[in-house]
Amino acid sequence: MQKPVMFTPQTPLEDLPQFLTVEEWRTFMRIGRSSAYDLIRQGILPVIRLGGTVRISRESVVRYVTGNRNAASEAPESGVK
Repeated sequence: MQKPVMFTPQTPLEDLPQFLTVEEWRTFMRIGRSSAYDLIRQGILPVIRLGGTVRISRESVVRYVTGNRNAASEAPESGVK
C-alpha cells in the first residue's frame, strides 16, 4: 500500500493536490482530528463525500486559508500588551 504524502504549513497552496484527505488537510493546517471534523460538520469547510470517504478540494483549502487570513487582518486589536 502506498504511503500518503503529507503536506506541511510551508507547502505552497498551488503545490497541493486537487483533492486532499482530511488527514492531509489537518496536517497541512496543523490542527487536530476533532477540530478538522468540527469544521467540516459545521459547514465551515466544504467537502466532497464519496461513499465512506471525505475529500477536500484545493479550492476549499485556498478559500479557507485566505478567508481566515483576511479575517485576522481585519480583527480589532485587543489592547493587551
